[in-house]
Amino acid sequence: MSLKNIHAVGPKRFGRIRDEMKNEDPNHEFPTTTQMFVRARKMTNGCIYIDTYDDTTKKLEKMKN
Repeated sequence: MSLKNIHAVGPKRFGRIRDEMKNEDPNHEFPTTTQMFVRARKMTNGCIYIDTYDDTTKKLEKMKN
């Protein structure tokens, strides 16, 4: 419970996700660390985090701008 912002990609390796994102990009560029962070923590199937991460979402918005 002490971990915050755990990833939600399961056993899939981050290198594999990075390559998938590169292939999805029209220019075939590698994703930024911010894009990787968001992709790895996106919940699927209607799942939600137990704790809210308002501070993290604010920081992500700041990094995007």
